[in-house]
Amino acid sequence: MKKIVVIGSSAASIGFLTKLRQLDSKSKIICISKSKHLPYNKCLLADYIAQTANEDRVFFKDLNFFKKNNIELFLDTKVINLNTTKNLISLENKKQIKFDLLFIGTGTSPTIPQIKNIENLKHIFTFQTIDDAWAISDFIKNKKVKNATIVGTGLTGIELADTLSCLNIKINLIGKYKQIMPNQLDKNAAAIIEKLISKRNINFIKNTVVTEIKKGYKLFFDNKKNIQTNMMIFATGNKTNIDFLQKSKIKIQDDAILTNEYMQTNIKNIYAGGDVCLVKDILTKEYVRSSTWPDATKQGMIAASNIKDKKEIYQGIIQTTCSHIFGKTFISCGSIAQTPKNCKIIIKKDQDFYHKFLIKDDKLIGFILLGKINQVGFFKKMILEKLSCKSLSNLES
Repeated sequence: MKKIVVIGSSAASIGFLTKLRQLDSKSKIICISKSKHLPYNKCLLADYIAQTANEDRVFFKDLNFFKKNNIELFLDTKVINLNTTKNLISLENKKQIKFDLLFIGTGTSPTIPQIKNIENLKHIFTFQTIDDAWAISDFIKNKKVKNATIVGTGLTGIELADTLSCLNIKINLIGKYKQIMPNQLDKNAAAIIEKLISKRNINFIKNTVVTEIKKGYKLFFDNKKNIQTNMMIFATGNKTNIDFLQKSKIKIQDDAILTNEYMQTNIKNIYAGGDVCLVKDILTKEYVRSSTWPDATKQGMIAASNIKDKKEIYQGIIQTTCSHIFGKTFISCGSIAQTPKNCKIIIKKDQDFYHKFLIKDDKLIGFILLGKINQVGFFKKMILEKLSCKSLSNLES
């Protein structure tokens, strides 16, 4: 009987475990997670703070899932080393676990930039885990926070600003770029959302870097200006959880695990999925990190199929971001951040929506839908199937 071990309880890991048990009722399966908690949906953490999603929605797998599927679960257990020659996992508690097959779905951890005096402050928050959500909620309640500062204007920072501003907290939103979400939105779409942000009484400070924090949460910027705040939350990116792989023979590229079309690493019996790994971008053919919940789940399921010799190819991703922020839904898909040369651009807009389409060699390669997203499935199909854009009626909003 084979022993199959999963490291991590991420979306990719749960996708893997679910599919694996459908295909294999006999193998011994072990899941090891450094988290103290049962699997939860990180996409719902902002809703949880806003009290529009309860814990029953956030925690999407209970103990019964593991018992029913005969999966041995180790929570609050950290893997510190992986020996790919001996097929051996070393745990922080000094125990070791042998495996025949391994899946890695360890995800990422938030990062905080180097800022003068930051190490001397007790209450500095990040926003990526359920513990972060609990800590932020408790601090706001216990300290009766009226003014909070969010550093970072990517999707996480913007969603959190939306949530906290609805709790009657005055927000300072600080970003180092000239606009919000520069990798997902063009300047026109960003300007529309930034206008909505201003209506929430949010102090949006763009093109600025925090250089120092003094006692009492006084922030100093690279432009010599400063502000006072009651609370600091960083949404400034993340790093992959791959420290335990440093002595292994698994190939790492750009600080992530490199996988092939079967979600297999360079080690034959080891697979990976989710944002800890690199997958191929369908449009650019480059290897990129995939960070969406559906992609991660699919990657885990495909890895499970391939482990059980049910050959299934992962085609890759089209970079996609979707959210509902400040009363507007948007979807950004494809080659938005880096518009290729000789690219035709079509923009359609009115007071209710903004749509942008990028066309190269008569093929749709990217789009932004802000406000009206009812045809998103059709536009993604155009990209995937490389449908002709000769008829502009294909792009009617």
